[in-house]
Amino acid sequence: CLLAYLDEEGRAILKGMLVPKTFRKNEIVFLEDEKAEGLYMVCSGGIKLVKSSLGGRQQILGLVGPGSFCGFPPLISQRTHFCTAQAIDRTELKFLPRESFLGFLKRFPSFTFNLIDHLADQLRLARLQLQNFSCKPGRLRIVDLLLQLGRDFGRPTSEGVEIRFELSRADLAGMAGLTTETTIRILSSLRQEGVVAAGGPKRIVLLDLKRLNELSGSEEPNFKR
Repeated sequence: CLLAYLDEEGRAILKGMLVPKTFRKNEIVFLEDEKAEGLYMVCSGGIKLVKSSLGGRQQILGLVGPGSFCGFPPLISQRTHFCTAQAIDRTELKFLPRESFLGFLKRFPSFTFNLIDHLADQLRLARLQLQNFSCKPGRLRIVDLLLQLGRDFGRPTSEGVEIRFELSRADLAGMAGLTTETTIRILSSLRQEGVVAAGGPKRIVLLDLKRLNELSGSEEPNFKR
């Protein structure tokens, strides 16, 4: 969260600049090729970032959950948004207008350097994840994606950890870089193994976190409650 990089005075000033906004499920936050007007910080709910292809198909580039922000790159470069942001569920945001944000950066230069350092770390991690992701077979891509979604958007239930947002098989396929048919086969296999279950037409429950982590070769994550 941006506030973590500020002292008490800076936090108070920044909070006074933030404009609360509420979006209904599937409501558009900003559109691809639209001028960037400010920064969006997610307080509750979530946002999916969607990119349209030349053929009109849409691919989910990523999900943004509570404590994270989006809209930063075009805000600095004064370019348009490279993708569309859409609320996955009822979502509470804090909006920081561009001029207020730039003025704040000039007033608190130490915050600017901390923010740049944070963004550089995010970019480095994203590149490492992409490199690691692209080298894995399809089954492990889906396993890693499910674990990431469970960690970021999981909700403990009596069965296991339910991914709290509706995601179609095509959505999962696009995020994993696989075809929809391959994704369906992999999910079916994981269901037969008792690792995951369908919580609804577009909902998934992670039943066996230990097994999923064994398949992934990762340490067991801490899921939010």
